[in-house]
Amino acid sequence: MLISFNNIYKAILLAIAMMASQAAYAQPDWAVTPSDFQYTMTVTGVGLFQCNETLDENDMIGAFVDDECRGVQQFSTLHEERQYAFLTIYDNLPAGATVTLKLYDASDDKITDAVFTLDFEENGVMGTLSDPYEFKTDYDLDQVILSNDLLYTDNSFAGSVVADVFAVNEIGDTLTYAIDFVMDTLGVDNDYFSIMDNQLVLEEDTDYANKKSYQIHLIVIAPNGCSQEGVFELTVINNNAVPTGLVKTDTTIEENMAIGSLVAPLIAIDSSVNDVHQFELIGEPEEWPDHEFFEIVGSELLSKVVFDYESREEYLLQIKITDRVGNIYVDTLPIYILDVIEFDDLKAANLVTPNDDGFNDFFEVPNVYLFENYELCIYNDNGNRVYVKKGNYENDWDGKNDNGKQLPNGTYFFILRDQTNEKNAFKGSIHLYLSNNY
Repeated sequence: MLISFNNIYKAILLAIAMMASQAAYAQPDWAVTPSDFQYTMTVTGVGLFQCNETLDENDMIGAFVDDECRGVQQFSTLHEERQYAFLTIYDNLPAGATVTLKLYDASDDKITDAVFTLDFEENGVMGTLSDPYEFKTDYDLDQVILSNDLLYTDNSFAGSVVADVFAVNEIGDTLTYAIDFVMDTLGVDNDYFSIMDNQLVLEEDTDYANKKSYQIHLIVIAPNGCSQEGVFELTVINNNAVPTGLVKTDTTIEENMAIGSLVAPLIAIDSSVNDVHQFELIGEPEEWPDHEFFEIVGSELLSKVVFDYESREEYLLQIKITDRVGNIYVDTLPIYILDVIEFDDLKAANLVTPNDDGFNDFFEVPNVYLFENYELCIYNDNGNRVYVKKGNYENDWDGKNDNGKQLPNGTYFFILRDQTNEKNAFKGSIHLYLSNNY
């Protein structure tokens, strides 16, 4: 009898396939003899391995009472793309036996205890095709829990921990598992956050003025592969304190300072720690004409003109303070121009008439406080010094010499000289006139 090579080759391949099939599905030797038992109950169900419903008809469900097999069935019935097992369970008592369940995963050749047991009941029926009983190896994760969904503006900064994230399974256990974002339209604000361990962390400061809520989409994944998703809305609560004014620092500027000179740093009075503020000159130009002489850059008030003390000594500004969440306070700020020594002209009085009429009774130097370190010397027309005051002159020379004796009418000469730098000096004449001179 002749056997062709092709037929031999096909037989070998068939044998290998059969061996492979047997190796892949070395099913457990679960078996039950129905005639040994008086009572039955039936369960229509699907199999869930690590929360994933089986589609393999070789997977099996076994029922046991006191470790004795009381029913076995494959998930071999296909209905509307689901694999069902119609399990019959046997017992000799009409009720009361606790039935444990085991699931066999053919792809892994692995047997796992089901998480739930059944109570045997004569003629009991559980599950239907439309609502099957779930034979499962693991508890489902029922929900994802976010421990907090409120962001308070006074402490919601980049790096802040917003909430802890947990999973709750179907029997109420609270569990900590790996967390990740689901990047879809439900997680439109995921990028504002990051995950550290089981905590949700802010990636940037909240911006209450522009964004008052965030929506994120999270997934919790258990080590066995079971997972659950949750969509959350986090609301920003403005508990940031409102600014209450400006710190009145040294709001002065010397005359003749260059354009762009610092007039004053702007500092808000605010009880919120680490708050950020913006400053703005506000008000109609007709009501606040002094604004044209100043500008605000960041938190600094700068000059836009060169000020002259002799022309004007004081200005008034209205400034709006806005904190990082949009709270507003409006304050006024006076600016004072400081007189400085100008060596071109002292502008001191050159007539002294000490007759107690309130006019020209003393030799007066304008803004004499500027000359506290200056020495004043007065000479007669012969060049003899008749009066000297070494600093802190008080505009009180009334025509007397150092001994307090009244000097005669005439022309006198003065030198007002810086005691630390003699190059800084003023010279001039004084006409002394006493109407009752003798």
